[in-house]
Amino acid sequence: TIRLQAGGAPAEFFGYLDGAKDPMTLTNLDGQLFLLGFVPVIFQDDHVSLLPGCRWLPAAGVAVGHKGTDRSPTDFFTIDLTVAVPDGWIAALPGKRQDIASDLPGMTTYRFAPGAPVDQVALIADEYESRSTVVNGIHVEILLHPSHVDNLEVFSDSTTVMEDWMAEKLDEAAAMGLPYPYDAITAVEIPNIVRSYGGGWRLGSTLAPSAMILMKESGFPTSRFDVKFKDPDDFEDRDGGMPAAKVERLERFFDNDFNGGNLFAAASRNFFTGLTAGEGAEGLPLDFVFEELSSRLVVGKHSYFSAYLFTPDMQQVIGQSIGGYFQTGGQGDFVDTLISAVTSRASVWDKALGVSLDQLDPWEEPRDTVDILTLKGGAMAQSMIDDLGREETGMFLAALRENSQGGSYDRDDVLEAGLSAGTDLTPWLTSWIGQTDLPGFLVPDNAAEAYRLEDTEDGSSRYQVLIRVTNGESVPGLLRVEYEAGTRGTDFESGTSDPVKVPGGGSVEIGLVSSRPPSTVKIVPYLSLNRTPFTLGLGAVDSEDVRDEEPFTGSREVELSSQTIPAIVVDDLDDGFEATDGEGGSRMRIKGKKANVETDRGLPVMTIGRGAPSEWSRVTTPEAYGKYRHTFALVKAGAGGRTAAFTAEIPTAGSWDMEVYLPKEAPMMRRQRKSGSWTYTIEDAGESQTVTFDVRSGESGWNSLGSFELAGGETRVILSDETEGRMVVADAIRWVPSSGRSTPDAVEE
Repeated sequence: TIRLQAGGAPAEFFGYLDGAKDPMTLTNLDGQLFLLGFVPVIFQDDHVSLLPGCRWLPAAGVAVGHKGTDRSPTDFFTIDLTVAVPDGWIAALPGKRQDIASDLPGMTTYRFAPGAPVDQVALIADEYESRSTVVNGIHVEILLHPSHVDNLEVFSDSTTVMEDWMAEKLDEAAAMGLPYPYDAITAVEIPNIVRSYGGGWRLGSTLAPSAMILMKESGFPTSRFDVKFKDPDDFEDRDGGMPAAKVERLERFFDNDFNGGNLFAAASRNFFTGLTAGEGAEGLPLDFVFEELSSRLVVGKHSYFSAYLFTPDMQQVIGQSIGGYFQTGGQGDFVDTLISAVTSRASVWDKALGVSLDQLDPWEEPRDTVDILTLKGGAMAQSMIDDLGREETGMFLAALRENSQGGSYDRDDVLEAGLSAGTDLTPWLTSWIGQTDLPGFLVPDNAAEAYRLEDTEDGSSRYQVLIRVTNGESVPGLLRVEYEAGTRGTDFESGTSDPVKVPGGGSVEIGLVSSRPPSTVKIVPYLSLNRTPFTLGLGAVDSEDVRDEEPFTGSREVELSSQTIPAIVVDDLDDGFEATDGEGGSRMRIKGKKANVETDRGLPVMTIGRGAPSEWSRVTTPEAYGKYRHTFALVKAGAGGRTAAFTAEIPTAGSWDMEVYLPKEAPMMRRQRKSGSWTYTIEDAGESQTVTFDVRSGESGWNSLGSFELAGGETRVILSDETEGRMVVADAIRWVPSSGRSTPDAVEE
């Protein structure tokens, strides 16, 4: 038994000394990080905030961490704390606050014993006003400064709806074997200057200590929720009326919080990641995956927080996210668009494809590590839920928590928990954690179709959708198919298939049945070389052409389709593509002065909302050509000094047709594009030929520029930036033997 006694006040800036970023040593360029606060300790006569990292309690290990791949196991412990505060103050810690007798004059004493292990303990105290209730036997409390209680009145008519929502989530979690482990959960207001990010390489949120939710005063406490709900008549026809509308508004408010204060993320960590942690090489990614898994299982939501977002390029990322959000019509949550923006960076994908998760050194590039784990960890969590089902996934997570609570788990523990839930997770761990290979999905031309089936007995119409998908890589992959039919707001219909497994090098046919003619079909990979979902062309459905066939839903393996046309394609992402600037220097290798520019295979990434760039830049859009990814390069009109070259190896001498792919106008380029003529120079065996393409007469897709006699061997097609239009686009070129055009399919070199 060791007994310690200490006195004094904590040092104001002694906290999170192991962090990859120290706010006290940052330059003006890192000023955005101060939006998250910078003080780990407030110990004054008008307020106390003691974050876990300021070591106000005894803690295992040293305060300055080792910057390597190894890490000490997380220290889980039980607490039974007594805290004395001035009369009129309220203290908040993990667990239900219990009044106990005290002989300290002018002081009130509280005891906190939450009843389950914790890994982080925060102490917050002030002259708070309290509102509390009991939900499923758990004490739920919110503490706000007396001057910030207006929102409590705004939501006073929604308390029953909120309590019902919480009770439902708690019941569902308990049914899965994940009961809430503590006797209370407390949401408490803190000043804006309190630091929102912690230490280590991750700089994770500090606003979710065990059994608590810390709310910055600029968030919920002072937000104007009352403005939208001034007129009750606006919500008369809404299901649940104004109270339900208020709760929905509150949900969206926290859903879209990317400052570390997402209430749902804070609450969900108490069901798993606040009780146990991984160890060994696989512990780092699995901690992240199971954090996502518990959030999606318990509250049905996910979140994103990275202190590394608060950098000089923050406004660019946020602007890109806002643009992408409104391009989708404001559908879904903004945080999903933000996640897509930060994880779609080429640097993130390059690293994700270059190192397996169990080999990650998070200190090498912490920002990319957070985003790699967001990218792969989020896909891993969703794939498990969709593949195994919520019930079986919950059984697995409950078994792992039961066996490891208050300690750590390793790979063997994960496999054992999986078997107890009836599944062998070895292939899942191997493919997701231990390797970098990804599937790549292809849907050849005319491989997606939709047609009308005979009506059902009750006269309801039916439409069959069939898609043949090929996996061009050797590793198996998982995808979903989404469709839309009708018009939004009237007869709109949408649907999603079950997860479909596509074997490595194999093909499957996927069937869906809708009640209206489908207008859009999209392939949504969980994680693949395609990187993003892509839309398929269906064409118009003839409702008068009714086929007498049995409807097919689900998936089935089919034979690979044969391709007879020996076409050679060079895309802007291929090794045979090179863009040069006006001085003849390759733009595939960014110069030193461009070292901080986000690039995609050597080209700067075009920023949405700006005009045509003055240097070759890369655009990602479903309208472009691509084997897996759909991109093109573009540059504003010039004098001919900037060029893009497509180099191909022509196998035989003879007559070859040259075709150019013209992408459909990308949304980001609307109002920007004014087409003209583009000039292509063909270099073959020391000879050159020039051909001009009038883009105004071209069509979206492949356009033939004529037949050319080629000597065979290396052939280069050089596109100049000289045009009377505003920009030049370099997407893909295709060589086809003039006598061999039996099918429209192409084989990429």
